[in-house]
Amino acid sequence: MTLAFALVAGACGDDEEEAAPAATTAAPAATTAAPAAAEPETDSIVVANRLPNLSSNVIVEGTSRKGWFAEEGLTVQTVQTEDVRAALASGSAQIAAMEPGLLMQARDEGLDFVVVAGHRCGSINTFAIQPDIPNAAALSGKDVLVGGVPGTPDADFRLALLRVNGWDLSTVDGINYVTVPGGSNAWTELFYEGKLAITPFFGRHMDPMVEYGANIAVNTVVELPDEFWVTTRDFLDSNPNAVGGFVRQAVRMGQYWLDPANFPDILE
Repeated sequence: MTLAFALVAGACGDDEEEAAPAATTAAPAATTAAPAAAEPETDSIVVANRLPNLSSNVIVEGTSRKGWFAEEGLTVQTVQTEDVRAALASGSAQIAAMEPGLLMQARDEGLDFVVVAGHRCGSINTFAIQPDIPNAAALSGKDVLVGGVPGTPDADFRLALLRVNGWDLSTVDGINYVTVPGGSNAWTELFYEGKLAITPFFGRHMDPMVEYGANIAVNTVVELPDEFWVTTRDFLDSNPNAVGGFVRQAVRMGQYWLDPANFPDILE
């Protein structure tokens, strides 16, 4: 009993000692700041095209004229520029129609581009050679247009097509690989003037090329993605609904375009 009492007394302390004051100030309640409101998505998109051809432009122009982009709350316009990569990277365009080779080069350069849709599949490749060029060796010292220089994806692809059709340019020294902006109209005009020994061209120029007497060295369809709709990762992350609306209506126009009954409307 004595031991038990001593333990209790020790625990209670001396009656004459002042008890420690109780804490009277509570820590302030933690407050959570309201999250910042998300930036609204864009309602305007500029699409960059490199070439003034029908298939690269009708999707955007036709969809805009139908009012289908407006259904998504979007205003969409196209611009033509030789360097769609620069337009996209600078922000002057938000979406670009880009060939696979250009996309590969952009990624090699560290540009964070994202494919949001395929644009065209099934590439028609046609090449004309001057009628007085009998073989590949005769191209030495000549200006040749293949859409790039050897070592770039697009040029290597087209050079391979020429090679399997009997024109192996890799065996010839002194070829001057040139770049010509403006599309098939500009290319064929230079070809007719004798300033290009080889040029690609679009199907609409087949009859004039044959009449000119050109050697049509390549005329084939290659089943591979020919062009993509591309944007930057930042733009996609900030505007997923706007990009989704663009793709949704572009696909709608693609389906409309492929219906032969709608060809007169498309051409108009």
